[in-house]
Amino acid sequence: MSQPARRGVITVLDMRAPLLVVLAIATLFAAPALAQTAKPRPPAATTGGVRGLAPTSVTLTGTVNPRGQATRYQFQYGAGDRLDRRTARLLANAGTATVRVSATIALVPNRRYSYRLVAVSAGGTTRGKVRKFTARRTPAPAALTFAPQSSRVSYEGTATFTGNATSAGAGGVALVLEQQPFPFTGAFAAIASQRSGSDGSYRFTVSPLLLSARFRVVARTTPVVTSDARTVRTKVRVGIKATRVSGRRVRFTGDIVPALSTGRVSLQRRIGGTFVTLKRASVRHPSPGRTTYRITVGARRSATTYRVRVTPDESSGHARGTSRRQRVAGR
Repeated sequence: MSQPARRGVITVLDMRAPLLVVLAIATLFAAPALAQTAKPRPPAATTGGVRGLAPTSVTLTGTVNPRGQATRYQFQYGAGDRLDRRTARLLANAGTATVRVSATIALVPNRRYSYRLVAVSAGGTTRGKVRKFTARRTPAPAALTFAPQSSRVSYEGTATFTGNATSAGAGGVALVLEQQPFPFTGAFAAIASQRSGSDGSYRFTVSPLLLSARFRVVARTTPVVTSDARTVRTKVRVGIKATRVSGRRVRFTGDIVPALSTGRVSLQRRIGGTFVTLKRASVRHPSPGRTTYRITVGARRSATTYRVRVTPDESSGHARGTSRRQRVAGR
């Protein structure tokens, strides 16, 4: 090769060497930039089941994996097969771990619904599988009856209440018995609960009953049904003892339970088929916490049947009570 030709080749090689170095350096710096501009992956979204299904509400659930991108999610839902409604769009964070998500929505009872979870990030939009559920039926309001077996029971006695409670023609209704003690100014408070039988029948007992009270029963259906209030009064217990004071006089004594601060005592004698009041007196207090009475009358020539009736003051919270019948022989 001639000397001029050789010089030309060397010149070309000398020019290519710096160019290759420049390209190598450019490639080295461009690689991270190309890696950074690679499109991120879309988030993962899985539609879960429902929680707390009720006639008028439910909680939709699911899981989201943001895959390193700031991700927002929401549930699409609607009646039937439609997905025309949406929950609020919430942030799921930008991590790489799968997180549980949920949202509560309002429902129309006994209606079928469709729903799915949707997650959105810079990587794209992911829609979960469509799932379905049906809102629960609204229980029918109860057909309810309620009554005490007696409006008066002895002090420390048993009050019994019976009735019938059905919903949509069936028994098994949840019931609560509520009480409002004398003087009937406070709130009703629950004291017992049960379910009505398969035929709707039920029975509550309250024992011992120490003070007059109002009662009612509440059926825990939707809507709640509450019976009229019924008053049961506690009758004071009255003892009776007849003692011959002399040949011509008889003394009647006895205890009154519970103890009363005031009250009227009436001694009654049976005449034919009725009792007639012979004498009245006030209750006595021979010791603290004890109430008694004492009434003395003339003895009759023939055997006579007596009884004692005690009428408490209205402020006592108790009803009038009557002793057993006491037969006294003639003089």
